[in-house]
Amino acid sequence: MKNPRILYFINGTTPTPEEFDEANKLGGNVGFRNAQYVNDDDNPEDCDGVAASNPDFIPKPYKDFPAAKEALAAKDKERAEQYRKIHGIDEDLNRSVAVTEGVRRNLAPRQVDDASDPAKTVGKPAKAAANWKPNA
Repeated sequence: MKNPRILYFINGTTPTPEEFDEANKLGGNVGFRNAQYVNDDDNPEDCDGVAASNPDFIPKPYKDFPAAKEALAAKDKERAEQYRKIHGIDEDLNRSVAVTEGVRRNLAPRQVDDASDPAKTVGKPAKAAANWKPNA
């Protein structure tokens, strides 16, 4: 799935460092556009959302487009739904519908012997290895 296309409108030919940092925080596919060169009767460029450091910089043809953060949130929701569908996750149960027998067996409580249970070995001295010689 492609990243959403965001148009970031600036008032000039190059973004300020603050505008550049704000656009980087949006992530994805952000393109800068000089708002001074967009006419009111122009056809808008295809994009998923728009942003600007000042809302007045967004040209009239783009006023009906969603804000960048709204577009990114919608794309994240769409990706999550697609992930649930691909992996067979039931949204109501918030867990996998297709649980295999192997997973069920792994989720069952295990029988633990005394040697591997740390709670039963606390306070008992450790046994030295049979061939261990200190400082050898």
